[in-house]
Amino acid sequence: MRRIHAAAAGLGVTAALLAGCSAPPAEGAADPVDGVEMSALTAAPTAGTTMFGTTYPTTSAAADYQSVELGSRFTVSESGSVTAIRFYKRRATTGPFTGALWSQSGTKLASVNFTTTTSSGWQQADLTTPVLVSPGQSYVVSYHAPNGRYAATNGGFATAKSTGGAIRGPADGDGGANGVYAYGSGQIFPNKSFQSTNYWVDAVFQAGVAAVPPSNNPSSSPTTTVAPTTTNTTIT
Repeated sequence: MRRIHAAAAGLGVTAALLAGCSAPPAEGAADPVDGVEMSALTAAPTAGTTMFGTTYPTTSAAADYQSVELGSRFTVSESGSVTAIRFYKRRATTGPFTGALWSQSGTKLASVNFTTTTSSGWQQADLTTPVLVSPGQSYVVSYHAPNGRYAATNGGFATAKSTGGAIRGPADGDGGANGVYAYGSGQIFPNKSFQSTNYWVDAVFQAGVAAVPPSNNPSSSPTTTVAPTTTNTTIT
């Protein structure tokens, strides 16, 4: 039987639980959902700037057990490179995990395996070769959750996301959809959205880092996808 995530099911979750927490508790405090120390959850990226920094979700893992690609669309205000991919892992989220960087049209620019993860918190995998990104373009960063149970904040992309650096996650509808997903096995370009949901996927951006231009190899063709029961928005 097909299962859909909490947002699609329309479950009655309070506004307090749907909101991401932008001010982490004091060092050593417990995650409100997973009960592990925040020092293990809110670690900043090793270098560069990101959309979310040490912000984290306060919702439980989505009640969705399907294989799904989850992502965020982003832009940059100066030339530089994406050096790593990050996503927020709930204790219930199980791998193995892969990350990908895409052009807005769906060309896969890079991919990476998350070889080491913690039980919960921000996970980061460095790209073997940084990928050049440019102002005036949109990109999508994603990870694959083969067993679902991902972090999700309904309405999280109703506003833009930024920590003040050159990388920014536009609000859903500002130049295209944000908070994107695609159901299927393996890496699939995520180009659907549902109620501006934030799936907590991030890229590490560094200005002026040596990189190679994105490859022109086409991305893998999507497999069968299953959409939530409401109207979806497609990136244009």
